[in-house]
Amino acid sequence: MSTFRQLVSVNSFVGLALLVGLVNNLAIAAVFGLSRSLDAYFAGAMLPKLFMVLVIDFLGKNFLPIYAARYDRSPEDASDLTSIVITQIGGFSILIALLLVLVSDKLFELLLPGFNADDIELVIGYFAIVKNGFIL
Repeated sequence: MSTFRQLVSVNSFVGLALLVGLVNNLAIAAVFGLSRSLDAYFAGAMLPKLFMVLVIDFLGKNFLPIYAARYDRSPEDASDLTSIVITQIGGFSILIALLLVLVSDKLFELLLPGFNADDIELVIGYFAIVKNGFIL
């Protein structure tokens, strides 16, 4: 199987997982009702989840077919590639995590224009809970 076909198939599964997550969120909203508390919860969890899906999860899944193709040619090259990718992703992850912690208050105000000050405080409170698990 070509590397391109492997990437397409992996990304199809990623897209399917995102769709299942969307259905999950809709089911939670249907069961618990749409309220400002629920909106604040989803908004507070949004930034770390978005980062995890778009950067860590997506890049990790796309890396596997490339790694397999490289390993077939040379295990040493595959090891070098893995080291480079892990170092870069690790550094990027630390940078983004710190940036999210430092600017989350202003970022939520920008991303949530329909929320009033009390709602933003509730979102920041939920995010404080989520970011502790995200950083640790």
